[in-house]
Order: sequence, then structure tokens, then C-alpha cells
Amino acid sequence: MRRSRKCSRCGLRFPRSHSRCDHCADLTDAEVAALKTRLQDDGTSYHTLGRYLYAAAVLCVLLIVLALL
Repeated sequence: MRRSRKCSRCGLRFPRSHSRCDHCADLTDAEVAALKTRLQDDGTSYHTLGRYLYAAAVLCVLLIVLALL
């Protein structure tokens, strides 16, 4: 496993062997803010998808149990 550290500017992880963050080193402050917003929106989308998949799994288990009865 590669060792990494968290960037204090964008919050993403990058290798310790690098002196600057790969994700935000060449970005302006406005671009970093947009990056953070996009990452937060993506996380929200994945959270919603996870809920739907969990509900589908529960429904499948219930259908299997009912089929066995």
C-alpha cells in the first residue's frame, strides 16, 4: 500500500513522495472551490445510489423468503 497524505487545500490524498498535491497544485482558488463542490456532489450521488441498492437487496431477500414458503 502506498503511503499518502491529505492535502490541506483540497482535502484529497496524494503520495508522500510528491512535494505538491497532484489534484490542486495547478488550480486557482476558484477552481479548487469548484473541485470541492463537485466532489461533494459526487459523494451525495453515491450515497443515494447506495440507499437504492440496499432497498433492492432487501426486496430480493424478501422475495426469496416468500418463494421458499
